[in-house]
Amino acid sequence: MKLILTALLIGLFFFAGLNAQADELAKANRLFVAAAQLIKSSQDRKSDAKKLEQIETALEYLNQIIKRHPSSDLAVKLISGQSVGFINLEEVAEAAEKIRGKTTTAACYGAPITKCVLELALLDAKKIEWGFWRDLLLGEISATYAEVLGDFEKASAVVQLVEHAALRASYLRNTVSYQTKSGDFKAAFYTTKTIKTLYSRSRALSTIAEAQAKAGDTKAAQATFTSVIKLAKELSLNNPIKTRSTALSEVAAAQAKAGFIKGSQLTLILARSEAKTIEGPTAYISKTLAAKAKEEIDRASGLIAAAKAKAGNIKESFELAKIIENAEYRSSALISVAEVQATAEKIEAAKASLKLALSAAITIQDAEARGPLLNRIARALALVK
Repeated sequence: MKLILTALLIGLFFFAGLNAQADELAKANRLFVAAAQLIKSSQDRKSDAKKLEQIETALEYLNQIIKRHPSSDLAVKLISGQSVGFINLEEVAEAAEKIRGKTTTAACYGAPITKCVLELALLDAKKIEWGFWRDLLLGEISATYAEVLGDFEKASAVVQLVEHAALRASYLRNTVSYQTKSGDFKAAFYTTKTIKTLYSRSRALSTIAEAQAKAGDTKAAQATFTSVIKLAKELSLNNPIKTRSTALSEVAAAQAKAGFIKGSQLTLILARSEAKTIEGPTAYISKTLAAKAKEEIDRASGLIAAAKAKAGNIKESFELAKIIENAEYRSSALISVAEVQATAEKIEAAKASLKLALSAAITIQDAEARGPLLNRIARALALVK
């Protein structure tokens, strides 16, 4: 008796499975037939707008076959680029894109506005064969969608078309910056999650943390900075582009700019500790990475010194600024100290700080770095005459 019941149950499950498969196949077939009818009838349409409407609907039906009925033969053929009768998914998508471009162009020429002209630029970007130039244009278009139109969803979608990973991450960070400026922190965090590389994601989070602090939400900013530090620690020690020390120094710099002086000092201690462990695959790479790490530590130290001065802790700020090894960052920090000293009417102290700043600045060989510092010193000297 038990054997009979078991056999009956197996049979029921078997036939239920067959029925389910048959039902899925029937639904996929209905969608395919509907799509085919729309594509055929679109060829008789004189209006490009009507033709586009039908082809886009057909394209949606074909995509539904893939999404809702992935195990059907139709889905397998469509997703793999095979033609089913006269229908090929890629060709249908290309036809829709071509008509869309034609209708957009006609409408835009008749009544040009920012959005439609930008769509024309996007169509042209997709036609550029050389990837680097295409990616650069896509980045500019993405920035316009975000900064001018405030359409962050479209901006992010355009960035996803960028092939070069580093450029894509950079453009996504820019989108995060625009989102935080608009106060849309939720969208900024979402965009950050789409950034693949840990280093770029940590920089995007730093941007959010700075904006949160500026908006007065120090608790949220502190929590975000904690997440950034965690990400920075996950970077490979032998990352050929960024070491943990460099990433942590950049976090410390961001914390200083946001006013988290104590936190920035603690993060900088971690950066200094990580700098001692840098070891590249070759002696030259090790030396290069170590030099870059030291430069970032000095940059962060300069920003911390400036933040201390702004907070009124002039003595500590001066002591920190004058021991920075990098001449550019030492000079910049000393100028910041002098500006605060001058405002506090500590004229002689300000003059002494500016003298040290000038001594550091004139040792810089690069005119692009030296010139702006000399200009700042000149302006500060006008305050202490």
